[in-house]
Amino acid sequence: MPTFLQDVERTDILRDNGKGKKGKGNKMGEVILTMKDIDKSFPGVHALDHVNFEVKRGEVHALMGENGAGKSTLMKVLTGIYQKDSGSITYEGKEDRISQYP
Repeated sequence: MPTFLQDVERTDILRDNGKGKKGKGNKMGEVILTMKDIDKSFPGVHALDHVNFEVKRGEVHALMGENGAGKSTLMKVLTGIYQKDSGSITYEGKEDRISQYP
C-alpha cells in the first residue's frame, strides 16, 4: 500500500502530460488539502484540539511551534501513521483517503 507522499508523487507524475505541464484542472491557488477540526489524544495528553490546516496548489508551508505543540502529531495524522480521533481530511476533493500506516 503506498504512503501518502508516494501517492502525491504518483498523482503529480500522472498529471504531467509529458510536456512539463500539469494536466487539466490544476490551477495554481486551488485548495488541494484541507484538514478540518482534527482531534488526537493520547493517554493523559490532548495533542491536537480541533486543528484546521489548508494548503493551496503551489504553496509551501512551514510548521513551527514549541516542543509538544503537536507539529509532528499533525503530520503523522496526515500521513496515516496515527489515526485521527475526529475531524476530516480532504485531498484533491476526496475525503479521508489517507489510510493507516502498515
